[in-house]
Amino acid sequence: MFKKYTILAILVISAMASSCSGEDENYTAYLGGEVLNPHSPYVIFSRVNTDLDTLPLDDNNRFYIKFDSLTPGLYSFRHEPEYQYVYFDRNDSLMVSVNAENFDRSVVFTGKGDGKNNFLMDLYLMNEDDRSKSYRSYEMSYDKFKAEAEQTYADREAFYEKNKVQLNWSDGFDFYAKNRLRLSQYTKMEYYPYLHQRRTGEEVRAALPEDYY
Repeated sequence: MFKKYTILAILVISAMASSCSGEDENYTAYLGGEVLNPHSPYVIFSRVNTDLDTLPLDDNNRFYIKFDSLTPGLYSFRHEPEYQYVYFDRNDSLMVSVNAENFDRSVVFTGKGDGKNNFLMDLYLMNEDDRSKSYRSYEMSYDKFKAEAEQTYADREAFYEKNKVQLNWSDGFDFYAKNRLRLSQYTKMEYYPYLHQRRTGEEVRAALPEDYY
């Protein structure tokens, strides 16, 4: 059982202590967590394509690190062969629990900054489920495909707007949240004419609206 409250207490206390001095220049952040059923003895923390730190797992398969200065933005944590993204705002103190046997669907964040990161995970899983269910839609006529794609996007957009209001997240995070929302829709629209032809033999690109792309 993941003793999340012990680690969370460390993160919260550390964050409170760090916020008491030099707040204007303080970019301290914390990341801790546990990997259930680990495949390797470490977690790799990265940004873009650069590995920033290797975090060893202790005897209880937990890890913890304090960043003296961490620029707000999108990072990733990797436990081979899987990885996921994590967004840090200024002075966030995050804990993540993950089961290596079911990586994506087991990721849960707690601590300061958990809401926006759990939103990203929920949106990611929604898009994954939608992708697995959408293959049949590529066989539809353009009008039916468009109607279904727009309805799915409207549902996702409502989910995004609800969380944006509730969590009142930063403009920096909103850039990533909004683009992740749009990415699935753009990808689906990009695939449609090619997969439609492959599955039905029908060429539809010439019949698509001029502003389709």
